[in-house]
Parts: sequence; structure tokens; C-alpha cells
Amino acid sequence: MILHLAGIIVVRICRQVHILQSVPSLVHLIVVVFILRLVVVVVLLSMLHFLISSHVLVIAIFLNMMVLILGNKC
Repeated sequence: MILHLAGIIVVRICRQVHILQSVPSLVHLIVVVFILRLVVVVVLLSMLHFLISSHVLVIAIFLNMMVLILGNKC
């Protein structure tokens, strides 16, 4: 009976230590996931900004060409 109780106490202590050991890894995992999401969002925003600025450049060139073509016809 005493050995059984000692075994239960040892198992509970081991489980608590295991939980305490897994908590930093869990926090580390959450931090890594957060950083990865942040990086993905920053990359997507920069790509979107680049696409918008390049589209603005293309639209400006297109409008200039249209003005030149219409100006030559008139």
C-alpha cells in the first residue's frame, strides 16, 4: 500500500515536471508561429504594395500612351 502511494506520488511529480518542461516549448511554439505569421503578413503587404505601385506605373504609362495617340489623331 505504501509503495503504491509512493508510485502514484512519483508519477504525479513526473507528470508535473513533464508539463513544466513542455510549457516553455509550448510558449516557444506560440512565439515561433506568431513570428512566422508576422513575417508572412509583412511579405504579403510588401508584395501587395509592389503590385499596386507597379500597376499604378503601368496605368500611368497606358494613360500617357492614350493621350499621345489621341493627341496625334486630333
